[in-house]
Amino acid sequence: MLKPEPPAPITVGVPVYNGAAFLAEALENLRLQTFTDFRVLIFDNASTDATAEIAARFVSEDARFAYHRNDHNIGAVPNFHAVLQAADSPYFLWRAADDVSDLNYIEALHRLLESRPDKDLAVGRVVSTFEGAVVREYRLPQLRGDGGPRDQERMMFKSHPSWIYGLFRTEVVKPILARVVDHFQEDPRSWDNLTLLPFMLDFKIAATDETAFEQTLRSGLVPFGAKRAPLVEPVFDYYLERRRSFFEVGRGFIGDRYKPGPARLRRLWLLWLYTNRNVYKLKHMIRRTMRRWIGLTP
Repeated sequence: MLKPEPPAPITVGVPVYNGAAFLAEALENLRLQTFTDFRVLIFDNASTDATAEIAARFVSEDARFAYHRNDHNIGAVPNFHAVLQAADSPYFLWRAADDVSDLNYIEALHRLLESRPDKDLAVGRVVSTFEGAVVREYRLPQLRGDGGPRDQERMMFKSHPSWIYGLFRTEVVKPILARVVDHFQEDPRSWDNLTLLPFMLDFKIAATDETAFEQTLRSGLVPFGAKRAPLVEPVFDYYLERRRSFFEVGRGFIGDRYKPGPARLRRLWLLWLYTNRNVYKLKHMIRRTMRRWIGLTP
């Protein structure tokens, strides 16, 4: 059971499944943040490793930390949703169990949103690291500042999925993620890009170079830099359905904001390109369709 804590302006949600290898480092990074008035909710998705023991240690040592364990694994995205639903603070921030940030990350993003009531999401730089070395850095693109289609286009195609780990206004992100979870196929990939889309359409993202979120690249089952095995046909068909689902949810977001006409059509075209970028690329669709036609795949 989650223990009651004094109200705090920020909730940090940590959804985790079998994250024992990196969880302690991620939680320690939160504990040492220069901004201290926040609550951390650890939502354990029925882990089978030492996740519970690591979480229990932080809960016992720091009153800002609380732990909840699901009775069974509900899936990655529903667990992200569940920890958001449990938040009752004005601001909310997700933190994956294997990610860290600069120690001023929460402080800098909170200060930015407090000073920008016209924005609903604050993000910092995103740095990708591999074995401790920075291999890539992402910043908010240069914008005109008018929130028009040019700015929306640059936001959409220069965005980074790790912006999902920025600081949100809770009341704004809750209904957006609920819609994504209700209508987009349950899959740990692409939901972040879809959740970020309304913030780009509304030009509601503020950014600062003062702090950085670290995306740690791990070798996993495929060596870093190596190509993955080609998708097999059943996965191809699944991705085609995911494209359709992603586009339909995005079209709903656009329909809420634009009446029928040229402005909506332009955004729908941008959405098609955005879907192509983030779910399954058109060139892969064409290649696989041609292979099917000539009998190389069933």
